[in-house]
Amino acid sequence: MATISARRKTSSGRFYEIKEGQPYISITNALESISKPALIGWSAKVEREACIAAAVQMAYDGIDTITTSSEAYTAALTARIGKQKASTKLLNAAGEIGTGTHSLIEWYIRKELKLDVGPRPKVDDKCEWGYMAFEDWVKAHDFKPTHSEMVVFSHIHKYAGTLDITGTVDGETALIDIKTGKAIYAEAKCQCAAYIEALGEMGLGRPIRCIILRLPKVETDPEFEAIEVGKLSEHFETFLHAKALRLWQIEEEKQYKAKLEASNE
Repeated sequence: MATISARRKTSSGRFYEIKEGQPYISITNALESISKPALIGWSAKVEREACIAAAVQMAYDGIDTITTSSEAYTAALTARIGKQKASTKLLNAAGEIGTGTHSLIEWYIRKELKLDVGPRPKVDDKCEWGYMAFEDWVKAHDFKPTHSEMVVFSHIHKYAGTLDITGTVDGETALIDIKTGKAIYAEAKCQCAAYIEALGEMGLGRPIRCIILRLPKVETDPEFEAIEVGKLSEHFETFLHAKALRLWQIEEEKQYKAKLEASNE
């Protein structure tokens, strides 16, 4: 059985290096081909609000919008807004909260498995909010973990990924995928199906249950929810289509960049 030697982030997304030499696309990278219309709308809303807020603040700071030339005002507003998109800043902040919550859960799982663990991770209070929701779920079930942050892969379909948790829930084997935020999106089901298919191919067994556990990031988020994922074979077929589309996108982007570079020589 091949093992993973490294994960690497490229301009085309994340890939896993297999010791045999062929990079396998990550599951999350493969799912980047799926459109996220809700994210597009949210991003536009955030950018609009950021522009309005910057313009209002400039007015309060005493910048004369009448006597200042349009060019000077545009330059000042652009500098005030900054180069990084407001939505990117919020996504980065949200990502840090999600990472912190995951680190607490991983620490808990490793401790339950009697593995070496250091001191409890020091994280933001917002990460603690999600972790407390995880603790509530654990208390409500007979939960016994078996693995955490385990890399799985498929030689047949040439992909790899890092699953969150496997274990038993109320006496049944289960894959548990942790999400942080306000909603569970459809592609998460494809992600879980890909993990389970890889587990089966690796001879590690196919969990009976597949659970997506959504944890809140802040107090204003909805209460945590746990959904059971069914129709895994259908979701896996969708994943394979998404992977094929993503690989096509990557190849087209490479060819386009190569043509630009050649034309500039």
